[in-house]
Amino acid sequence: MPYRLPFVACLATLCIATPLLADGNDPKTALTSFYQAMEAGDAAAVRASFHTSSDAEQQLADAVAAQLTAAKALGDAAKAKFAATGDSLSKGLPMREAIAQLDSAQVTVNGDHATVKLPNQSKPLTLIK
Repeated sequence: MPYRLPFVACLATLCIATPLLADGNDPKTALTSFYQAMEAGDAAAVRASFHTSSDAEQQLADAVAAQLTAAKALGDAAKAKFAATGDSLSKGLPMREAIAQLDSAQVTVNGDHATVKLPNQSKPLTLIK
């Protein structure tokens, strides 16, 4: 079973900076897949990265995935039109930087739960298998 971000934790963690998806069993692979889905603007793949446990969480996860990918698209469009000035719109979604930091991330696995602490990140990300 792949690792996923618990959706409730995403509201506290993901929405302020980052977060996960998975097609593998490794937490770093899961996060890499999430970040790649964000880079590609793939809302369905971003949504698949969230672990939800209720219908309400599923609906909210759908909305958050759509919002995150729309924000990425807006940032990309602003950067294309306004160059460096428009780049500031996508500064809160540092996907490529996060992928690069995964090599030096600290991973702790405890049963079906894992935490991944990226360098210079105050709180680790929590994943559920």
